[in-house]
Amino acid sequence: MLFSSCYKDNFGERYPSSPGVVGPCSDTTLTISYSLQITPILNNTSYNCMGCHGASYHGVTKLSTYSGVAAVAQNGNLVSSVAWDNSSIQKMPQGSLSRISSCDIATIRAWVRQGYQNN
Repeated sequence: MLFSSCYKDNFGERYPSSPGVVGPCSDTTLTISYSLQITPILNNTSYNCMGCHGASYHGVTKLSTYSGVAAVAQNGNLVSSVAWDNSSIQKMPQGSLSRISSCDIATIRAWVRQGYQNN
């Protein structure tokens, strides 16, 4: 058997990041930006976070504002729900058979670990 591929297998070449900005699966020891990294993850339509927790949501967990995201970052529910770390926390995306990407989970974890700054 012979297998071949027509796309680049190097993730960094396929998804380059800007210098100093954490991109997909890159160094999460750098400062994570709420506006440049976290907001795009939450707005990713394949995760559908805003479909349930967007601006029109009237429940407790509203992810359309920094204060809403910071609240669930502070109480630990943000990481637990997207990483599926705690069986007593609702797994997000709700109803999904798979978690968000490990790269995005690592970025969220790093942002929370860095103090979930509004930057």
